[in-house]
Amino acid sequence: MDISLYISVLALIISIGVPFFEYIYNKSFNNINIEVSYYDEIYKDYLINKIPISRMKIQLSSQGEVLGIDQFLDLLREIRRNSLYFKFRNIEFYSEILSLIQRLEDELVVAEAKMSVAQYNKLSVRIDSMINDIYEEIITTSRGKSVFDIF
Repeated sequence: MDISLYISVLALIISIGVPFFEYIYNKSFNNINIEVSYYDEIYKDYLINKIPISRMKIQLSSQGEVLGIDQFLDLLREIRRNSLYFKFRNIEFYSEILSLIQRLEDELVVAEAKMSVAQYNKLSVRIDSMINDIYEEIITTSRGKSVFDIF
């Protein structure tokens, strides 16, 4: 066979293959963008506004009472309820986020109604650490997707 025939066949294969792989790449990229938009839609307001504002309301009064826990627990229940989409779409993420929320709820529920400043400071550090874990899970899962995972 003539070399020009080989080159022609190779060019034909490439001209058919490139659009095919481009289609697969673009479809995967679009699916990832859609998936990320679901995380943004569900969690953006919580991460930027609701959690920080509600967290700031957990304070120690001058009488040693911890205030704002009930409102924060309500917010955590709301996050859990709004995360239900992922029970059907990403069960691993859903299970992990529920576990992290449950740990934080448990910490808040068992907190004493009255405590010293030192006790409150320790509680505050634990709460902030658990909130950070929730943030990390949401951000890592939503941004950890790659177009190249399909190959």
